[in-house]
Amino acid sequence: MTISFDKCIASIQKAAGRKLSDEELDTLLEGLQKKIRAKTASFFPDPAGAAAEELAEEIALAVKIERRNAALNVRARLDAVEFVRSEFPNDPALGLESLLVGVNRSRLGSRFSVAATQQALMGDYLGGFFADMEREKLTSVLNSGALDREIAQALWKLGDESLPFGQTSDLRGLDIPAEAEAIGRIIHKWQEKARLDANRSGAAIGRLGGYIVRQSHDQRKILKAGRDAWKTAVRERIDWQRTLPDAEDVHIEAFLDKVYENLASGVHIKAQRSPTSVEGGDPASGFKGSRNIAKGLSQERVLHFKSADDWFDYNAQFGRGSLREAFVDGLERVARSTGMMQVLGPNAEANFGLGPRGSAPQDWTVAGQILKGLEGEPEAKLKLSNAQSWLTNRFQEVDGTTRIPGNVTAANINAMVRAGQSMAKLGGATLSAFGDLPLFASELSYQGGGFLDGIGVAFKGLLEGKAKGERLEILSSLGVVYDAARGEVRSRFSAHDDLPGGWSRLLQKFFKLNLLQWWTDTLTGAAALSMSHRLALNRSVAWGALDPDLTRTLSLYGLNEARWNVVRKAATRQEDGRHYVIPDGIEDLGDELFERVLAFEGRPATAAAIARLKREIPTQLRAYFIERSEFAVIRPDARTLATMRRGTRPGTVEGELLRHVGLFKGFSFSVVQKAGGREIFGRGADTFGQAIRNGNGEMTGLARMVAMTTLFGYGAMTAKELLKGRTPRDPRDPETWFAAMAQGGGAGIYGDFLFGEMRNRFGGGVLTTAAGPVLGGVQDIFDLVGRIREGDDPSAAAFRLALTNTPFANLFYVKPAFDYLIGYQISEALSPGYLRRLENRVERENGQTFIIPPSEFAQ
Repeated sequence: MTISFDKCIASIQKAAGRKLSDEELDTLLEGLQKKIRAKTASFFPDPAGAAAEELAEEIALAVKIERRNAALNVRARLDAVEFVRSEFPNDPALGLESLLVGVNRSRLGSRFSVAATQQALMGDYLGGFFADMEREKLTSVLNSGALDREIAQALWKLGDESLPFGQTSDLRGLDIPAEAEAIGRIIHKWQEKARLDANRSGAAIGRLGGYIVRQSHDQRKILKAGRDAWKTAVRERIDWQRTLPDAEDVHIEAFLDKVYENLASGVHIKAQRSPTSVEGGDPASGFKGSRNIAKGLSQERVLHFKSADDWFDYNAQFGRGSLREAFVDGLERVARSTGMMQVLGPNAEANFGLGPRGSAPQDWTVAGQILKGLEGEPEAKLKLSNAQSWLTNRFQEVDGTTRIPGNVTAANINAMVRAGQSMAKLGGATLSAFGDLPLFASELSYQGGGFLDGIGVAFKGLLEGKAKGERLEILSSLGVVYDAARGEVRSRFSAHDDLPGGWSRLLQKFFKLNLLQWWTDTLTGAAALSMSHRLALNRSVAWGALDPDLTRTLSLYGLNEARWNVVRKAATRQEDGRHYVIPDGIEDLGDELFERVLAFEGRPATAAAIARLKREIPTQLRAYFIERSEFAVIRPDARTLATMRRGTRPGTVEGELLRHVGLFKGFSFSVVQKAGGREIFGRGADTFGQAIRNGNGEMTGLARMVAMTTLFGYGAMTAKELLKGRTPRDPRDPETWFAAMAQGGGAGIYGDFLFGEMRNRFGGGVLTTAAGPVLGGVQDIFDLVGRIREGDDPSAAAFRLALTNTPFANLFYVKPAFDYLIGYQISEALSPGYLRRLENRVERENGQTFIIPPSEFAQ
């Protein structure tokens, strides 16, 4: 028996539960016709009826998802509005900023932001993954890339969607090494964890047969190949029956054109994207709607390859190439999207409500409701309206807009230039990082520890070295992932962007050779372990009896008395006689604990609320460990990067200028914004005047931090001067201490340029120096051209310019040897009398002499 076409439409309308618009009907009719053709080709007795039934089921599911997500959006809006109104009644603009990137004000949850949630989720996934890999001693195998194809084959079979939930294929019949199978199972485990978290937050990502890792698309490679070459390479590798069932050639061509445009433009990089913007997608499979993260996540896995080898070959040609990099990149992208959804709802951008710059937010949005509540308060209303621009910058930082190149070629070239400058100028960065120690101690002191105890923790950590074995597993449980594993150490000094794979690996090698990677990883691990151990020591202490500084810090992440009682029951790990609190296992605690939390907070103890709370408290705890360890070992956070980038994109004129000027200043910005802001506003003050009057330790903490970073800055300067063969700078000269202050506390790495040899040697003014090494280097080239025009001998200046821009030549243990063995002789030969002039200038400007005068050594 067959049914009429009208009855097909009627069944679909019934599944939708409402009258569909003409536009929706047109879209659904097109999808219905495709399904009818597919059923007809498969000899269904009633192709129209079967197609209508199948599409109706899909529509019914879509309706359920839309209803669920509508509820999630409403809940997120209510939570966000309540947070801003209760914690920031006098400054709602700051409250909205807190919601996005966190602020230093001492408010309940003021740092449990979108950015902190994203970090906590990344730490959960990546930390767990790397812990599993280390436990099985498989990390080196994965990093080598030697078994990538075999691992892909294992993952292809593990993704069998026909198996019941929780079961995976036994991989029998695959002729692959045991290591490849084990790595495949670990990768699959953490991809499933990330997928389920995303689904709970609003996505609808099903298990997908033949899924390996999130397909990476290298924008540079795709553009370089061009549309036709990319389409040709993709067309022959795709399983079109799964990707576009019963599609005609013209549909395939249109599909590939659309996918190419989106991948080449970088739209896939954002956490928030339109329903059909990534890797194609059938618009008939759901309703059209405003852009939201859930739809983007749910539809970004629709390029189905014929085999694991086809996927692998595509990834090698147009992806990141390394399966490990593609996997880590995929987890981080899901974590960013899930973090946005957990705080702002599945439709985060519309829910938050900023809209285009200069436009008023709609009343139903978070921003609109906050603005509406300010009626009768014109000054506060104007302040919030004026904050729209910088709030937009912060939103674009957490949703990934600032990672999308405006021009891929320009972004690529400029990123490589900055990487080259880093490898040419940061050879002594670890010596400059000596100033980290008082900053490290200041953070632990802020949490209630002793300042000198904090110095002791730092030195102990450095002596013990990077955590290994059991300690590394504990760190992974805390969510703290070594920069060495992620290649992120460069982010300490600049508003960095993605680099081509080869350059990224070269830069990581450089930071390994200059020991900064070891320094950063070691101190970060020491800070996190110290905080975890302190919580373990206080497990028997009630909230009211805890150190007030500790409760204040925990409350920044939304932890209160009732939630502390849950943390006290959390699992602990023991290593070397010390206990550590870890977030693992909190989800397995009894419901009664969480019911008491909900009662304490005045919320109904529903099953859904309990389940959400079981996931939220571990996330809060991880956010605490990760963020506070990054306050101890300073690096730019999302707020700092938003301040530096101002919402600009790489590959644009404004974006590249800001990134060039910001090179090496990320640390300086972070010290001021994070450490300085913490000391002034982190103890209850809303203004600097209040901080002076409150007497809560603000001025004491700030003065101690400045004094100690200055002292340690002098130590860093002295170490570098000794490596240059010079006597220490005169401590009786006030300028020495200004330089030490810049070196240790404010300018950090950039202090080398403000008070170092670069300015002296090339005579650059303050503005040239402030413009950064890239733009300053352009000025140096113009100076060199000017010498040639004036008839001066440019050879010596050209040699020094080339030397200071040669990667790896500035390593702190390479440069002194090179200078005395080769460099000084060449400089003297090119410009007779240069060494004597150098010695005189150093003595005249800095009051220093050389321990071994270069002029005598070069004779």
